[in-house]
Amino acid sequence: MASDRPRIGPVDPSALQGLYHAAFPDEDLAPLVTALASEPATIHLTRGTPIVAHAALTRCEIGDDTGYLLGPVAVAPDAQGQGHGRALIEAAIAEANGARVMVLGDPAFYTKFGFSEDRAVAPPYPLPAAWRAAWQGTGRPVAGVLTVPAPWRDPALWS
Repeated sequence: MASDRPRIGPVDPSALQGLYHAAFPDEDLAPLVTALASEPATIHLTRGTPIVAHAALTRCEIGDDTGYLLGPVAVAPDAQGQGHGRALIEAAIAEANGARVMVLGDPAFYTKFGFSEDRAVAPPYPLPAAWRAAWQGTGRPVAGVLTVPAPWRDPALWS
């Protein structure tokens, strides 16, 4: 399965809720995943039937430039370590076609894909100091504030 190319296309949010609950049992990402499923600015990448991995790539603005926000990304616990997450992240970066891709995630993981701490692009809401290194970008360097579509405008997602 790890050699399968990620599928890009619409998703059924109910098919993702179990995946996100299993991957992140201490977080309720169902409202965000449901909202992103109908957000036209979001590209969904999946692997497996049934879905064992999912990544959302949301088109945003950074000043006068187009950028993307990668996340959430989830891999079913029993499918982790098989290359699913790597394939989705690499496909998302390729889909961005050189544009800046931002992520709020574990630096030890995302640096493997060329992400590095980014202080030139401000998140839409202030981040806790402990999360600052987790705000990372890759792709064309740009500066400004990341302007996100409605599903991402909940300050609780950023604190």
